[in-house]
Amino acid sequence: MKGPIVSIDVSKGKSDYQAFKDLNVKYTGSRSIKHTKEGFDEIVNLVREMEKKLETEVCVVYEA
Repeated sequence: MKGPIVSIDVSKGKSDYQAFKDLNVKYTGSRSIKHTKEGFDEIVNLVREMEKKLETEVCVVYEA
C-alpha cells in the first residue's frame, strides 16, 4: 500500500504501531501504546502531525 499510512497491530491490552511516509519509507520506528485514552490520543496526534507535515491525508490500517 502506498503511504502515508499508520499501521496498527492490535493485541490484548496494547497495540504496536508504525508510521510510513510511503512504501518502505519509515516516518517513525515501531512503538507501543496501552488501550487508554492517552494511548489512542498518541496515534491521533501522530496522524495530525503527519497530515500537517506531509500536506496530505494519512490512512490508518489495522491488522486483519
